[in-house]
Amino acid sequence: MISEPDAPRRERLITAAGAFLLGVGFCFAMYRWQTPYRYPSPKEAYAWLFTSIPFAGLAVLIALGLRRSASLLGWIVLATLTCVAFAAAAGLWAGGSTPDAAVFLQVFYGAIVLVHLRANQRLYRPEESTAAVTANARTPRRLAIALLVCTGIAALPVTAPWDPGTGGALAFGIAFVAPLWLSAAFALRQLARDQTRTDAAAWAWFLATLVGLAVLFAAVGLSHLTFE
Repeated sequence: MISEPDAPRRERLITAAGAFLLGVGFCFAMYRWQTPYRYPSPKEAYAWLFTSIPFAGLAVLIALGLRRSASLLGWIVLATLTCVAFAAAAGLWAGGSTPDAAVFLQVFYGAIVLVHLRANQRLYRPEESTAAVTANARTPRRLAIALLVCTGIAALPVTAPWDPGTGGALAFGIAFVAPLWLSAAFALRQLARDQTRTDAAAWAWFLATLVGLAVLFAAVGLSHLTFE
């Protein structure tokens, strides 16, 4: 007979296993549905396993106590990212390019989704203290201004003449920095509204976005500048 404390734990483990198995099955279905992977070689099998990684992360979060609504939302978002990744991979194949970038971005975006799910789970746990904390809008305001300035600097190479045929680098730079930028903006908003206990999360997203903007700056330069 299952004791009372063990019953929710068992339910979490079953839910986690279900989310993981359904995610892996979904990734395999999308993988085999795409023409490039319909008759895959052993070396191409990595795409199916690689896109299953975020679902493994979601299963871990569920086992650790992620709420059912957040788990369902996370699964749907990860499934959507998987669809987009394989659809983009098929388009890249048709264009004669490698689909690896689209598949890798699915895992990158999936990691960001999982971080947000975990952060929000900690934020709204009922057992956390509800003691008031002092609002401090100065830090998020300064970081927001710095973020906008750095974004403008990263976009400066756009004013230079284009180097034809290199727009893919620009697209990759935007795809890389966009989720980081939005995450930083969300974290700064939360900090300004005094919904976080510390500014560590805001600083983490801000610094990650600076790295992404550096990538964007390099990508825009490669896309728009002609090197002689």
